[in-house]
Amino acid sequence: MTAIDCPFKLAQPMINRLKHEKIEAVGRYLNPDDPDKILGAAEALKIRKARLKLFSIWQTGGGKHSYFTEKQGRKDAQSAAYLATEAGQPSGTPIFFKVDYDALPADHAAITRYFSSIKNMIQGYAVGVFGSYAVIELLASTGQADFFYQTSAWSAGKLSQKAHIYFDQDSGIVASIGTGPVRILKPGAFWSSSFHSQRKLRKAKIYRKASKNKVNMINELMEGTYTASEYSKNLLQSDLPDSLQTFKQSEQQNGVPSVRRYPGKLIQLGSKGKPVRSIQEAIGIRVDGFYGPRTKAAVENYQRRCRLYPDGIVGPITWRLLLKVLFFSYSIPGTFLLSYD
Repeated sequence: MTAIDCPFKLAQPMINRLKHEKIEAVGRYLNPDDPDKILGAAEALKIRKARLKLFSIWQTGGGKHSYFTEKQGRKDAQSAAYLATEAGQPSGTPIFFKVDYDALPADHAAITRYFSSIKNMIQGYAVGVFGSYAVIELLASTGQADFFYQTSAWSAGKLSQKAHIYFDQDSGIVASIGTGPVRILKPGAFWSSSFHSQRKLRKAKIYRKASKNKVNMINELMEGTYTASEYSKNLLQSDLPDSLQTFKQSEQQNGVPSVRRYPGKLIQLGSKGKPVRSIQEAIGIRVDGFYGPRTKAAVENYQRRCRLYPDGIVGPITWRLLLKVLFFSYSIPGTFLLSYD
């Protein structure tokens, strides 16, 4: 199988070109420091609709030994999982963290601690590593990574038997595409080639005029709600999972319907229905149930305020932030709650 490691965004014409060049898989980057490099939900969806396989690579540094600390590992694990979720990466698939230099044996202990920190902290994704032969062998032997993306650089001609993917810098450049050639050695490191909704959105039920005890319950749940910017910064450590569990328990006790975290599909230009109405309510614009340019612009502004990547697409992370607003607004008497069953 042939693939490319692509550090720039892929528009539809380039995706079509990759198909023409018989490229079967694409490696794209999760990099919060470079908006032109980051993989977003819209791009990921286009790639998968074209039936190209996809794998994600994390890199904000990794080019020198001082980068590899336990603290940096924790930070990278959280940020990478955040961006992977927002891009729609399926759970259980690997994120490849780069060791992008000729790591000496004296650096191995620090690199091992960095990856141990990632493995202990990351939620929902497998840990992959990009690096030299020695780095691949090191992390395979210590068990701190599960998927391996080897580069020919600094490998002295050796190929690890553990490698799933191999970047051959010595074989030249794919001139018509402008990125380095990659060989796929083992399966299992990719997102599925086509996009599938994780959950079907069923008919929403509307419950009006919440009773006083129900309103009090929702208000109690919302005590200590983060501001949007604070919530987005602490998303993976937030109280949302506990809040949802509390809400579910209260629902069973008091008969109050729940609002789940995510309807199971990306919501973007052209989307229609109840989820769009909920988004429009939460961001305070006219509610018509159609996701047009006006709604997209409002979502982009909301994402900027929340320190999210402003692509105007409501993925799982943006939805969770909006859900906080919905919980709060629905706690007022006379409003309604939506339940996605």
